[in-house]
Amino acid sequence: MRKRILFATVIVAILFAIFGAVAWAQGVLTSIRSDALVVCASDAYEATHCDYTTDGVADEVQIQQALNTRKSVRLTEGTFRLSNSIVMKSGTSLEGAGWGLGPQYSMGGTRLTQSASFDMFINEHMGTPTIDDYISLSDMWLDCDTPEGLPGASCIRFGRVAVVTLERLIINSPGVNGLEIVGYSLTQPAFAIYADTLEMARADVAAIKLSYVIASKFSNINYTGASPAQYGIYLDSYVKNVEWNNLYLELADITAAIYIMNDVSNNFFTNT
Repeated sequence: MRKRILFATVIVAILFAIFGAVAWAQGVLTSIRSDALVVCASDAYEATHCDYTTDGVADEVQIQQALNTRKSVRLTEGTFRLSNSIVMKSGTSLEGAGWGLGPQYSMGGTRLTQSASFDMFINEHMGTPTIDDYISLSDMWLDCDTPEGLPGASCIRFGRVAVVTLERLIINSPGVNGLEIVGYSLTQPAFAIYADTLEMARADVAAIKLSYVIASKFSNINYTGASPAQYGIYLDSYVKNVEWNNLYLELADITAAIYIMNDVSNNFFTNT
């Protein structure tokens, strides 16, 4: 009995420390966002105070330049058209102007589209992740809808990361996965992934796919599945101590709402 109590105490302490890292990173994000560079869309309604202005063809160029220059970048309302992936560097934040207003959020807001199938967001390769390697994406519409699709690609694909914050995103990803987080190994997993308020639709294999991920939290996830999607949530190898709150999975011709593979434990689901 004493061993069980001691083990439980250790686990709680570890989780508290890691979720404390998430809170710490969110505090850091609040401070760095006040010094953000502004990237304006080519069709932005209010194109003033722009540090960069996109050309409407390969807008990832200006976005990447801003991310390489400063830790925090803001995108104006408007449509950003991408011809290649955006690489999120360690310790960076990219914030849009929201989803938009009106029917299907058709007015205003920040929308990113792509002209071919590729991972829209990836992260730079790094060594063993630490809490200083945070990445943040928030307040935008990611439209990864391409004619041909690319099996195995994802709208967001992060690996070897720690303290990732994803908030208030629409992820439309027919032909590719929605969100994929892949840690490096059993000894170097991704950890402290915090996702809140994701509207997801029409993924290829899975809306969310996790491998080698520990001590993370996903809340308020709405997924509308459609053929040929196979899974809502796909938990691959070594996914442990992950909390899932308020999941809504609307399925259509789908293999499984939640699919669990190898060495997955202590995943807690509430209001699903």
